[in-house]
Parts: sequence; structure tokens; C-alpha cells
Amino acid sequence: YYSLFGFQANKLIMIIVSLSTAMAVTAVPILSGLFAKGDKKDIENQIGNTLELFFFIMIPSALGMYAVSQPLWTTFYRYDAEGIAMLQFSSIMSILLGLFTVLAAVLQALYQNRLAIKYLVIGFIVKVVIQVPMIWLFHEFGPLVATSISMAVLCWLMLRKLYQIYPFNIERTEHRLSGILLFSVTLF
Repeated sequence: YYSLFGFQANKLIMIIVSLSTAMAVTAVPILSGLFAKGDKKDIENQIGNTLELFFFIMIPSALGMYAVSQPLWTTFYRYDAEGIAMLQFSSIMSILLGLFTVLAAVLQALYQNRLAIKYLVIGFIVKVVIQVPMIWLFHEFGPLVATSISMAVLCWLMLRKLYQIYPFNIERTEHRLSGILLFSVTLF
């Protein structure tokens, strides 16, 4: 079980996490430059654009990996129904992992390093506290569930704080996210 959730699925999902975060984090130098200029309105627009770019790449990639998890798992490893299920769950969880990476980079680009570290510590504490109960409830899927919950808490805290400091157009981002989800599920 440890190799299923600890190594094999993570190797595959990190491909899409790396791709999507690399594309979205290209906005970090732009955000730093805007911060140096003190251009709050452009920072707000850039945060929204960064999130939209991330979702545009990550959601179809994650759902695509979910859809082809059986042949993908079988190609790299051997057929294993439990391994395929782990890869499917990890594919969905990868959206939160990538979002955390992007949001942490955005916070750091806006010179909120302490805040990013503080939220990371909070997420770690949440993970440690719920890890054993999640393993008890969900068995081999427990660590993945605990990671998903802690990443969701982290992302929510970071998004909330970014919105408080730089109130980006959340309605536009939600509208575009809805379209991306609809398009991705339709292709799925």
C-alpha cells in the first residue's frame, strides 16, 4: 500500500502538476514588478489571470489523467485495480497540490513570505492531526484524503487572504472556472 500511494501514483501526477504550475507561475515576475510599482489594480487583474491560466491547464490535465488512468498505470507498472483507483484519486487531488504551489508563489511574489510559511505550517498541522483518523476510516486511501483536506484548507486560507489584500474579480474567475469545468467534464 505504501508504494501505491507514496511513490507510484505521485510520480505520474507530478507530471501534470509540474506542467500546470510552471505555466501559471510565469506570472510571478510580473506580480513582483507590479508590486514594486504599487499598481494594486493591475495586481488584482494579474492574480485573477494567473488563477484562470492555472485552472485552464490543470483541470483538463487532471481529468484527462483520471480518464486514462488504467492504461497509464498498466503501461508504467502492471495491472492493479487498487493502483488504478489510487491514480484516479491522486489525479483529482493534484488540482489542490498545484493550486497550493501557485498560491504560495503568488504570495511570495507579493512579499507575503511569512504568511505563506504560516499557512504551510497550519496545513501541516491539519495533515498530522487528521492522518490517523483518515487512515482508520479510508484505509489505504486515508493518507490521500488527509492530504486533500489539508491542501483544501491551505488553498482556502491563501485564496481568502489574497482576496482580502487584493480583491481580484472573483466573479469572472468563478465564471471562467465553471466554463473550464463544463468543457473538461464534457470531454471526459
